[in-house]
Amino acid sequence: MEHNYPSDWNVADARSDDTMLCEVVAGLYSDGPCSNSDVGKWSVSANTVLRITIYPQRSLLLRDLRLDISKYARGKDPNIPDTFFLVNREEGVMIQTQERDRYEYVL
Repeated sequence: MEHNYPSDWNVADARSDDTMLCEVVAGLYSDGPCSNSDVGKWSVSANTVLRITIYPQRSLLLRDLRLDISKYARGKDPNIPDTFFLVNREEGVMIQTQERDRYEYVL
Protein backbone atom coordinates (compact mmCIF):
# COMPACT_ATOMS: atom_id res chain seq x y z
CA MET A 1 0.00 0.00 0.00
CA GLU A 2 1.34 3.42 -0.90
CA HIS A 3 1.09 6.35 1.46
CA ASN A 4 1.72 9.85 0.15
CA TYR A 5 2.77 12.49 2.63
CA PRO A 6 3.50 16.18 1.99
CA SER A 7 7.17 16.96 1.48
CA ASP A 8 7.27 18.83 4.80
CA TRP A 9 5.71 15.90 6.74
CA ASN A 10 7.51 14.72 9.87
CA VAL A 11 6.83 12.27 12.66
CA ALA A 12 5.37 14.99 14.89
CA ASP A 13 2.48 15.27 12.43
CA ALA A 14 1.62 11.60 13.04
CA ARG A 15 1.00 12.05 16.76
CA SER A 16 -2.62 12.41 17.77
CA ASP A 17 -1.99 11.84 21.49
CA ASP A 18 0.75 10.74 23.89
CA THR A 19 0.46 7.11 22.72
CA MET A 20 2.85 7.57 19.79
CA LEU A 21 5.53 9.83 21.23
CA CYS A 22 8.70 8.57 19.63
CA GLU A 23 12.20 8.21 20.93
CA VAL A 24 13.74 7.13 17.64
CA VAL A 25 12.47 7.05 14.07
CA ALA A 26 14.76 5.26 11.62
CA GLY A 27 14.34 5.00 7.87
CA LEU A 28 15.97 2.75 5.30
CA TYR A 29 16.12 3.94 1.68
CA SER A 30 16.90 2.15 -1.57
CA ASP A 31 20.20 2.81 -3.33
CA GLY A 32 18.52 2.05 -6.67
CA PRO A 33 16.99 -0.78 -8.71
CA CYS A 34 17.89 -4.29 -7.58
CA SER A 35 20.54 -3.17 -5.13
CA ASN A 36 21.08 -5.11 -1.92
CA SER A 37 19.95 -3.60 1.36
CA ASP A 38 19.35 -4.67 4.96
CA VAL A 39 15.88 -5.86 3.95
CA GLY A 40 16.72 -7.71 0.73
CA LYS A 41 16.87 -6.85 -2.95
CA TRP A 42 14.24 -4.49 -4.35
CA SER A 43 13.54 -3.30 -7.89
CA VAL A 44 12.61 0.26 -6.97
CA SER A 45 13.94 3.72 -7.70
CA ALA A 46 16.76 5.21 -5.65
CA ASN A 47 15.65 6.93 -2.42
CA THR A 48 12.46 4.86 -2.16
CA VAL A 49 11.63 4.19 1.50
CA LEU A 50 12.07 0.48 2.22
CA ARG A 51 11.44 0.58 5.96
CA ILE A 52 10.44 3.01 8.70
CA THR A 53 11.01 1.87 12.27
CA ILE A 54 9.44 3.68 15.21
CA TYR A 55 10.59 2.97 18.76
CA PRO A 56 8.21 4.27 21.48
CA GLN A 57 9.84 6.27 24.27
CA ARG A 58 7.75 4.52 26.92
CA SER A 59 6.30 1.04 27.37
CA LEU A 60 3.40 0.66 24.98
CA LEU A 61 0.78 -2.06 25.12
CA LEU A 62 -0.37 -3.55 21.83
CA ARG A 63 -3.98 -2.79 22.75
CA ASP A 64 -3.08 0.93 23.03
CA LEU A 65 -2.47 1.02 19.27
CA ARG A 66 -6.18 0.34 18.72
CA LEU A 67 -5.53 -1.85 15.67
CA ASP A 68 -7.95 -4.19 13.96
CA ILE A 69 -5.94 -7.28 14.91
CA SER A 70 -8.04 -9.42 12.53
CA LYS A 71 -6.06 -7.80 9.68
CA TYR A 72 -2.74 -9.09 11.06
CA ALA A 73 -1.14 -12.53 10.85
CA ARG A 74 0.55 -13.39 14.14
CA GLY A 75 3.71 -15.51 14.25
CA LYS A 76 6.06 -16.50 17.05
CA ASP A 77 9.68 -15.39 16.88
CA PRO A 78 11.64 -18.68 16.93
CA ASN A 79 14.67 -17.07 18.57
CA ILE A 80 13.28 -14.88 21.35
CA PRO A 81 10.97 -16.33 24.04
CA ASP A 82 7.46 -14.84 24.31
CA THR A 83 8.08 -12.59 21.28
CA PHE A 84 5.78 -12.31 18.27
CA PHE A 85 5.45 -10.58 14.91
CA LEU A 86 2.12 -9.22 13.71
CA VAL A 87 2.12 -8.67 9.95
CA ASN A 88 -0.37 -6.84 7.73
CA ARG A 89 0.93 -7.38 4.18
CA GLU A 90 -1.84 -5.29 2.61
CA GLU A 91 -0.74 -2.18 4.48
CA GLY A 92 2.95 -3.12 4.66
CA VAL A 93 3.05 -3.08 8.46
CA MET A 94 4.95 -5.35 10.84
CA ILE A 95 4.83 -4.99 14.62
CA GLN A 96 7.09 -6.87 17.04
CA THR A 97 5.62 -7.61 20.47
CA GLN A 98 6.57 -9.43 23.65
CA GLU A 99 4.32 -10.95 26.29
CA ARG A 100 5.25 -10.02 29.86
CA ASP A 101 3.16 -10.24 33.00
CA ARG A 102 0.06 -11.27 30.99
CA TYR A 103 0.29 -8.16 28.75
CA GLU A 104 1.56 -7.80 25.18
CA TYR A 105 4.04 -4.94 24.76
CA VAL A 106 5.22 -3.32 21.53
CA LEU A 107 8.99 -3.58 21.11
